[in-house]
Amino acid sequence: MKDFKELKVWRKAYDLTLSIYAVTRGFPKEELCGLTSQLRRSAASVGANIAEGAAADDRTEKCADSCTSLTGRRANLNITCYSHMICAY
Repeated sequence: MKDFKELKVWRKAYDLTLSIYAVTRGFPKEELCGLTSQLRRSAASVGANIAEGAAADDRTEKCADSCTSLTGRRANLNITCYSHMICAY
């Protein structure tokens, strides 16, 4: 089993998470429990799902589950980012 931190895709997800945290620091305080939280949780879950898939014993099934989950997380992150653009933060 490869350490998930060695995976290029996990490093990109980690960089995305750091970027999201940096960008959302500038959001209005009233969005802390709304848009800010949603963006941060969505971004962090992408890397978490990659790590979970990398650690799976049954790689085929677990990777398929993780990829399905990642597709949903990516869509969630995309729509949340779109909301951010509409609000012009």
